[in-house]
Amino acid sequence: MNQDLLKIEHLSVSFKNSKDQTHAVRDLSLTVKGGEVVGLVGESGSGKSVTARSIVGLLSNSKKTAVSGRVLFKGQNLLMNQERKRLNSQKIAMIFQDPLNSLNPVYTIGHQIREVFMVRKKMGKAIANARAIDILKKVDIQSPETIARQYPHQLSGGMCQRVMIAIALAAEPELLIADEPTTALDVTIQAQILKLLYQLYTTTKTAILFITHDLGLVAQFCHFVAIMQEGQIVEKGRVSDIFKNPQHPYTKGLINSIPVLGKKKRLNPMPLYQGGVHPNSSCSFFPRCTEIKRRCEKETPEFIEIEPGHFVRCHIEDGVSLL
Repeated sequence: MNQDLLKIEHLSVSFKNSKDQTHAVRDLSLTVKGGEVVGLVGESGSGKSVTARSIVGLLSNSKKTAVSGRVLFKGQNLLMNQERKRLNSQKIAMIFQDPLNSLNPVYTIGHQIREVFMVRKKMGKAIANARAIDILKKVDIQSPETIARQYPHQLSGGMCQRVMIAIALAAEPELLIADEPTTALDVTIQAQILKLLYQLYTTTKTAILFITHDLGLVAQFCHFVAIMQEGQIVEKGRVSDIFKNPQHPYTKGLINSIPVLGKKKRLNPMPLYQGGVHPNSSCSFFPRCTEIKRRCEKETPEFIEIEPGHFVRCHIEDGVSLL
């Protein structure tokens, strides 16, 4: 059995301003085992990217940001351990959703990949150059010698994303965090990038935390999935279990919103968030829920295991609807 590689325990992140406090992530717990691909799914603003940035240390406690809980990588707490920077640079890599803004505009592509080998692997410039060309070939970039001499603004979005993947793989990470890596790309390029990530996974068996708002991509690529809503995980389990037997109304809403090619299926969009919560409810989905139960008005739903490995945060055992 694969051991726990990344284990997030009760992670909470909030941002303060002069008037109020925003709770972006609330009591989140999630595990990624070695060699697994785990999807983290939710709407824009649900807290997915904040979670990713917390893992790699881009968010830390300050006057305006409060981070609590534990993020364990191979047993070491990345939020507290003094070796966090070493672990992040050598064992964890991240692909961001906007590749053009993630690359340094004043350095060539070859320079930015070569730097990874020179700094992390202590290679000489000539050997690092050769390795940079090799890794560009691995991510299916044609004419890698030419691309290595170019700058980010000279490349397309899809090409820049391939370069970002090359930079991430250059460090030979044990965990790859892909934060919506296909969002800024057209559908054809999205498919190419997803195929590339899958090929690289099958070759290296690097564990991947795949962050997306697209359940269709999760169905193709992931072993496990966690559904995130308003900063909380509301359902998680094996991909097959979630798609065959969704339990949380939010998960059902996401699945029902997926268009099916070739089928005359009417989409059932979820109600829009109107702001505010029910005065007696601690469930963040209460204002949009279509399956409100009696207990929802009075009790905070607990995270329960409804079948082996399948968890949901909902009062699903109470079948009396108030609607």
